[in-house]
Amino acid sequence: MKKLLRLLGLSAVALSIPTVSCSRIASGIGGNINNGGSDDYDMSEFTNPQKNYNYQSGAVNSTPDNKQNNNPIYGFFGSQYFTYAIYNKKNGTKELNGDKQNYLKVNNPKLELNVWKEQSSAAQLILVNKFDNLSKYTNLKVSVDGDQSNLTVEPKFEKFIDVYAPQANNNYLGNNGLDQYVPDATYQENEIVPKNEVQPVWINFKADRAAKTGTRNLALKIDYVYDGKEYSYSYDMAITIDSKVLSLEEKNSSNDLIADNQSFDATPYFVKGMAEFNNYKQVKTNSYSDAENNTGKAIFSEYSGKTLSMDVNSNDFKLNNDYLIKLFKDSLSGDAKNSSDNYKFELIEDGEYTSFFIKITNKSNEQDFAYINQSYKIVGNKFSVDYKPYNSTWKEGQDPTNKYIQQYLAEPNSKVMDGYLEPLKQANQSFLYVSGFHKNAIEYYGQLKKETLIDKNSYYKYLLNNSFEETFANGWDWKFNFTGLLEHMKLAAKYNIKEIHLNTMDVGGFSFNFATGDDTYRELGLYSGVDLVSTSTGKISSQGNVYVKTVHTQLAKQLSKFLIDNKDNKDIQLKNGDNVKIYSTFDEQNESSIETIMKNFKENAVSDDQINRVYSYAFIGWRSEITKLIKKNISANDEKKINDYISSDYVDTYVMQSRMLKEVLDNNFNMEVIRKAILNRRESNKVHKFYFYNSWNNYPGAFIQSDYSETAWLMLFSALMGANGFVRFAYDHYATVNQGSFDENGLPQIYSTEKLIGSGNVDHEAGQDFLTYGGDANNNALISIRMQVNINILNHIYKLKTLLNSGLNVVSENTLIRALSQVGYPVSRLIEKNNNQYKWYESENNDIEKFNLYSSTSNNFSKTLGQQVYELISIIDKLKGE
Repeated sequence: MKKLLRLLGLSAVALSIPTVSCSRIASGIGGNINNGGSDDYDMSEFTNPQKNYNYQSGAVNSTPDNKQNNNPIYGFFGSQYFTYAIYNKKNGTKELNGDKQNYLKVNNPKLELNVWKEQSSAAQLILVNKFDNLSKYTNLKVSVDGDQSNLTVEPKFEKFIDVYAPQANNNYLGNNGLDQYVPDATYQENEIVPKNEVQPVWINFKADRAAKTGTRNLALKIDYVYDGKEYSYSYDMAITIDSKVLSLEEKNSSNDLIADNQSFDATPYFVKGMAEFNNYKQVKTNSYSDAENNTGKAIFSEYSGKTLSMDVNSNDFKLNNDYLIKLFKDSLSGDAKNSSDNYKFELIEDGEYTSFFIKITNKSNEQDFAYINQSYKIVGNKFSVDYKPYNSTWKEGQDPTNKYIQQYLAEPNSKVMDGYLEPLKQANQSFLYVSGFHKNAIEYYGQLKKETLIDKNSYYKYLLNNSFEETFANGWDWKFNFTGLLEHMKLAAKYNIKEIHLNTMDVGGFSFNFATGDDTYRELGLYSGVDLVSTSTGKISSQGNVYVKTVHTQLAKQLSKFLIDNKDNKDIQLKNGDNVKIYSTFDEQNESSIETIMKNFKENAVSDDQINRVYSYAFIGWRSEITKLIKKNISANDEKKINDYISSDYVDTYVMQSRMLKEVLDNNFNMEVIRKAILNRRESNKVHKFYFYNSWNNYPGAFIQSDYSETAWLMLFSALMGANGFVRFAYDHYATVNQGSFDENGLPQIYSTEKLIGSGNVDHEAGQDFLTYGGDANNNALISIRMQVNINILNHIYKLKTLLNSGLNVVSENTLIRALSQVGYPVSRLIEKNNNQYKWYESENNDIEKFNLYSSTSNNFSKTLGQQVYELISIIDKLKGE
């Protein structure tokens, strides 16, 4: 193992294997870091649309499988880690982004797959319609024949997503800003009508512990009708089940390359995500007004996930409050429509350009019983508006600390939650995120100690006429209620998810609930002119320091007591007996802010007992001191500073923006500085963890238009840097339009993010903020293929980790060393048209040893991401521990 670590650059001692270059760092792709973290890449490589990385060339030199000559559909197997069918949208038509004639040359009609017991794996069957008239193809079915005892074999047709490409950042996708159809979900049905000339089938495999060791000879069978005639064809699958059992459980290992406790984490946003399930129930909780009646409920429930759309060129179209309310009322039906005259409808701005609330009030008693979240968007000439029940837990006039439960935590939605969280469980998700101590996990309010301020207006007048510092210096009583937090902790424990993450101080403004002297409660919105944490530097402002001494100090004390009071609560205990831990998250703040807040938690804890400790989880990006230190030439002094920051006791989990490394990788030293710091951190404190993450405006990415290999590579890179895994924003943070809705062709309509009205600009890549499409919770979540790839690559990393711990013979170890040493940022991001043989299994390249594995001697990663992933995974699957 020491030999392996040395060759990967983890030791100053080098072995003399001249054909392997250690930690080859790409040159020629460097950029400058500025306040926004953007770069100045030369993107001229993308000027030819035939040479972008997601062009699907198909096989070039192979000869077709002649046994399929008489079939109207041609098929071949492909890897789970590559995309095989992308369509460009041109003038209202779909055009294959590839060479169909080369598809018909791919000769790989038999799948040979090696799996361990309990390993999640997958493959793809790519079906190609030989004839152009799609209307003649109907009733396409897929099934499996053969012995499947204790072996799950689950084929599903892949669903193409209608993607609007981002305009500002298409350089990171290499698709020249094209709108596309890309497979990223799967149909629940096992029979479809083909709508594309190339139709991939995703096949999940998993052998349980009781599965018999050996090879299963199975057949993947397709049945279909072409031009009125029935056809049937079977593709052979040889699934070899190894005697080894793969475990993703926590355990300390002797391997010091890959960290323990590996996970793929995606930030979940329950309020948005749960509503995408078609059997999610709006549940009455005691946070709703007693004025609710059956008619009110009818109006409230009428709009769970409803979408309306119209042409903006229509003479009736007017974008104003009256028109938007009219749309809402006109679309009511049944009891809701008949009784709508009894209610008052108001449009309330939520501070977003395209998001409002419709407030519904009972005219007879002026009581509010429902808020409808209304969000709209204009794409091209199409105006669309979404209505969803607003998941607020508090209404003006009510005590915000009354006990409540969120709708998604209510018992009727427990089955929905099972489906929602199942993919995250499979990915070893380490945390659940709740939006902080305001209207979600922790309810609170403040009451100023001034007897003269007895009503809402006097409070407002006082707050507006005094500075933030003057106001809070006069003394407030702060009351916090942790009922919601406790319910989330119970939820985490139920699924053995170790951590609850919440914001306790964030970049930007400040809002809070307050109680007046007459014991009524109001909400004050963003405190005008207040910036607790500077949006430019990420450092705490003077107002922020006042906030820390007042509000945050009381939070720290009361939260500490709450944790102690619940230390023996078995409902929040994990399988290992530990309690679910609470983490304060920091979104790209400066290290000084993190230290201040975490010191405040520590100094105001009721006791030194670990049970009441609040932990820290810090996303570090462009506001971080580390970012300023990672430059093209890192001095010894700067290297020490980087190591000190990464080893800080105030940060329990560091999550580094992967772009921070990519932008300055002009030599192999920069990557080694970070890797050594990560390993030093692990060595000094086993509790400390380290992850990499990315979101929008990144390459490699995990977007819908990214090749699956990018998603896999991000996890592999993190593991080989010594990190605990990779974090994606987000699991279900959908944009304004309901991104789980299907159009008339059965395609989910995906808008990458909100378009500001009239601007026509899209900011983020499609899919950057979600990995699930909701669906039927009774059949688990309709997850993206990208999410499934993350689950499966995590399994491969644990498989690699197990092999490294079990010992390998010299030949196997050398082969693995060379494949590992090739994982890094490539010089070129694209796959040229005739340079992706590994993806298409061309006959002369089927032997892994012929992939030029030993020949690279430069300091650059000459292989594409796809080559790196394919070679390493192929070797892992072929190796056996001693």
